[in-house]
Amino acid sequence: MSLKQYVVLVVDDERVVREGCRRILEAEGYRILIAKDGEEAMEIVQSNHVDLVLADLKMPGIGGLELLAWIKSNYPGLPAIIITGHGSRQLESQCEDAGALGLISKPFMAREVVDAVKSAL
Repeated sequence: MSLKQYVVLVVDDERVVREGCRRILEAEGYRILIAKDGEEAMEIVQSNHVDLVLADLKMPGIGGLELLAWIKSNYPGLPAIIITGHGSRQLESQCEDAGALGLISKPFMAREVVDAVKSAL
């Protein structure tokens, strides 16, 4: 009997963050999909099975909160976590009010990402 391999979509306009999350989470056994912006993330969610979305707050075009609103409207059971370099208690509250399961502040440690993903799934 094999364990389910969860699919995590990482959405960030910074390549180093996308690839860092990929390395961290693949080492934990997750299957990773990558998007460089909110528009690409929407296409991926519509055409692939995704168990969790990790999305940057500030991206060109559709940002994390807009993506989160779209997810909650179209895929209400799909959990999401916001990644940001602009963390504050007010922002954390705003993200939670929008339906995010958590907020990961950049720069982050690998353990923070792993723990947030495990908790969300």
